[in-house]
Amino acid sequence: IKAINDITGNPISNVSISFDGKLAGKTDANGQFTLKTGVTENSNKQVVITKDGDYYSVIKYLYELNPYASNEIRIKPMFDMSKTIANIFMAEETISGPSVTLAGKTFPLFSIEAGLDFGGVSIKHQQDTKEKKVKYIVGLSDGFEIASEGDFYKNYNDFKKFYKDFSKGSNWRAYKNIQNKLKKSGGKLGFSCDTQVAGYLEYDYSSGDMVFKEGGLVILGNVGLSEDVPWGGICYATFKIEGEIEGKASLKEQSSGTMMPQGSLSLALKPGVGIGFKIIDKRILSVEAGLDGEIKGTLTMNKSTLSETLEITASLNGYIEAKGAFVQDSRAETNFPSMYLFPNFGTIKPNSAEIKIDYNDLETIARDYINAIHITTQSINESINYDNVYPYPEPKLSQLNDGRIIAVWVYDNGTKSSMNRTTLYYSVYENDIWSTPAPIFESRFAEEEVKLATDGEKVYALWKRATKEFADDVTLEEMLVS
Repeated sequence: IKAINDITGNPISNVSISFDGKLAGKTDANGQFTLKTGVTENSNKQVVITKDGDYYSVIKYLYELNPYASNEIRIKPMFDMSKTIANIFMAEETISGPSVTLAGKTFPLFSIEAGLDFGGVSIKHQQDTKEKKVKYIVGLSDGFEIASEGDFYKNYNDFKKFYKDFSKGSNWRAYKNIQNKLKKSGGKLGFSCDTQVAGYLEYDYSSGDMVFKEGGLVILGNVGLSEDVPWGGICYATFKIEGEIEGKASLKEQSSGTMMPQGSLSLALKPGVGIGFKIIDKRILSVEAGLDGEIKGTLTMNKSTLSETLEITASLNGYIEAKGAFVQDSRAETNFPSMYLFPNFGTIKPNSAEIKIDYNDLETIARDYINAIHITTQSINESINYDNVYPYPEPKLSQLNDGRIIAVWVYDNGTKSSMNRTTLYYSVYENDIWSTPAPIFESRFAEEEVKLATDGEKVYALWKRATKEFADDVTLEEMLVS
């Protein structure tokens, strides 16, 4: 028996040969071992050829071996390329946005744990015995089947071309050729994202050793981050980031034999923020926030820490609008031009990195919207249309079993004093038309925050009403106890 490396064709020494479950011996420096059995031995007994940890085992039945000649047994090496590409992972660090001061409490507009993790990398290979090369496709989906040698080389050339031709923003056609074949993994490229790695590797074994010749990776990340952020005990905000991370990495062989990606990725992200309904502080009835602009950055590989690897800047325009009890509100907005978010937060224009609203900023809503009230009813697929409406109408809809729809909202009809101005109105949609809007219950008191429920036959409304008429100089605290 002669044990041969299936890739290089070189003999393998110290390979264990077992017969009928017992170790018979090991191959010599030339990869050879002579197995002796009795002439009447059962030919269905197994011969196991193995070299622990380095090669896959081969099992032969005795009748498959020729007793009168050398039997070359080709053993496939356990050459795991997924471990040859360095597993790039960096511990998480916090990226914080500009600060918000709301009702006396200061907290970051957003705070995200950032890190670096490519996710799992899958690799498939094919041996070229004529050129004495082994070629690898990096990034194929685990479930993608390669039907033939020709099919492998077609895919290999597509992945190689994608890497060679890749440049930011001009790779769509080449990407379409491989898009449905790529493995998608959860990872982190600064921000959490779906990662895709596509590339190729080529090794030459004509010298008897596996020698890296060429290769590289394209790394793509699709960011769709959304998470709830507690805002200083006032409410919860939902912070969102969407966008793309992409870049091209060459591969450099380390002394350990692992391949280390070299190069940088670019980040082009769009932020957003929304406020949920979880209002905690009773003095603040509702909060609206907006965030626009862009987040850009660079992720440089082959660094030792995330602070060295990642640099993120932002140009943001943000606002917060808070509504207090009944007819008070406040709005604050700020621009954050060219601000460093990471690693050196706020080093550009640090004093402007704040949006601030306090209780003292809550003021009576101006009534200039009431210059002219105009009400119309319109046909199906259109709406109840108001000009110059109260800015916090909080509209609600409910439908009955017979198809009628009831709309309820907060309205200012102009007949009550400024601090008591709000009244709950309703309209019914029936026979393709909305009824003329009317008060649910006319009172002298301010009303707000309506909720609806239905059993299919009736609609039930629950809302908040002041217990007394407010004077024009009423304070927020006086409103809250009324």
